[in-house]
Amino acid sequence: MLWCQRIILISNPLSSYGEPGYHIILITLKHLFPESSIKMIDIYPLTYNVLVEEVLAPEAAVCLIVEDLKTTRSKAIDILHESYTFGNNLHDPD
Repeated sequence: MLWCQRIILISNPLSSYGEPGYHIILITLKHLFPESSIKMIDIYPLTYNVLVEEVLAPEAAVCLIVEDLKTTRSKAIDILHESYTFGNNLHDPD
């Protein structure tokens, strides 16, 4: 399985970052890459929201894990995938 396929399988919010972390990542990405700065033809068939939420946000999460834990990209993807349950329990709204 390709790393990008593994990231896409992860539901939001992004792993152990939880809902608050996911929203911070989205706000930051939308500030750095406003919709007006993206040529839709360059990302076709994706929409702007799909690009940000399903491509850039998981990529940003992987990069944060690599930097925070001083690990490899492959291991960071494993950590992101494996910490999904932990994140759901830690940030459970109930």
